[in-house]
Amino acid sequence: MANIGFLLIFCIAGLFIGQFIGMIFAAIFYPGSISDFTQNISSGLLQPQMKTSFYVMQGMASLAAFIIAPLLFLNFVARTDAKRIFKGQVQITAALLVCVIVLAFMFFNSIFIEWNTHIKLPEFLSGFETWAMNKEAQLKSLTEFLTKFDSRFEFSLAFIIIAIIPAVGEELVFRGVLQNYLHKWIKNVHIAIWVSAIIFSLIHMQFYGLVPRILLGALFGYLYVISGSLWMAILGHFINNGFTVIMIYLYQKGAVDINLEDQATMSSTQLLLTGFICFLFLTIYYKYYQRRQSTS
Repeated sequence: MANIGFLLIFCIAGLFIGQFIGMIFAAIFYPGSISDFTQNISSGLLQPQMKTSFYVMQGMASLAAFIIAPLLFLNFVARTDAKRIFKGQVQITAALLVCVIVLAFMFFNSIFIEWNTHIKLPEFLSGFETWAMNKEAQLKSLTEFLTKFDSRFEFSLAFIIIAIIPAVGEELVFRGVLQNYLHKWIKNVHIAIWVSAIIFSLIHMQFYGLVPRILLGALFGYLYVISGSLWMAILGHFINNGFTVIMIYLYQKGAVDINLEDQATMSSTQLLLTGFICFLFLTIYYKYYQRRQSTS
């Protein structure tokens, strides 16, 4: 358990150092002074001319906190070769199965998103509810700011910081390191998967997205455990985030009519169908790796 504490320290330190370095690089793209940039961020004043600088700062912070910091932790504290965590090849068949599983789950998960968004807390938790609603509004405003693409360059930067870096970094931290440590400590892989998923969801600081993100994290955990390859979890995370960013961009360009940011609740038939598809292909995915292990 001590190693988990050290991992947390490394990630927090990486976040602050990454933000500091990101601020320096952000100044290159910001037309005003760096003090104006930091003041606008702290006051929540998000302006179009800040967007590229904000992408850079966020990207550096995520890179430092979720990739560089855990790799340093593995090397200097855990004394583990990171190659052991990233072992395993990406099999084309498995990758295609992961694509179907994650896309189907994204639509099936909408029922939990809808429920969690409209959950009402008891009166004695009114203070927390007010904080959570305000936090949700702030994060929604930030998300809308970051996903309003005025150029292909902005889309490319957003794709890197929303899809690529979190897919690699968050899976490295929560599945590759944390889940493995919990599994060794608790001796139960399912508990390890779900506890890791809960922590994964909590760090996003979105109470009104807590449950669907827990389920998503658990899915990534099972993709990892079944295959034995962290790349499968990374791929699943990348598909979830990348598909969303691409669809938002295409909708803004008028290339598609589906607006993922404003979708009506799916019908019961659609929910059952997507849930069945997800379960079916997850079963096929499991049996695929069972066959590979039996023949190896």
